[in-house]
Amino acid sequence: MTFISDISISFLQDQASWVFLPEKVIFEISPDGESFFPVKEENIQTVPEDTKRYQTVKARFDITAAKAIRVTAVNRKICPDWHTCNGNPCWIFADEIIVK
Repeated sequence: MTFISDISISFLQDQASWVFLPEKVIFEISPDGESFFPVKEENIQTVPEDTKRYQTVKARFDITAAKAIRVTAVNRKICPDWHTCNGNPCWIFADEIIVK
C-alpha cells in the first residue's frame, strides 16, 4: 500500500491549433484498485486566448492509503462559438501525472 497526499497534471492550451484546456478535471483514489472515490473536482473556464500556455491542476488532501488513482479530464468536444473554427472537434493535450 502506498500513501499519497498530492496529485497533479498539466495541460497545454494552444487555441490556434484547436487545443483547449479540459472543461473539468476529476481526481479519484482507490484503496483496493476497484472502488474509487473523488478527492477533487475542478471546473476550468475556457476564454479566448491567443498565447500558448500550460496550466497545472492539483489535488491536495490528507495523507491517504491508495492502491490506484484515476484522473479524468473532460473534453469540450468542439471548438466554442467564439473560435474561428467553431463547431469543429478540438483536442486535450495532457502532460504527465505526478503523485506524491
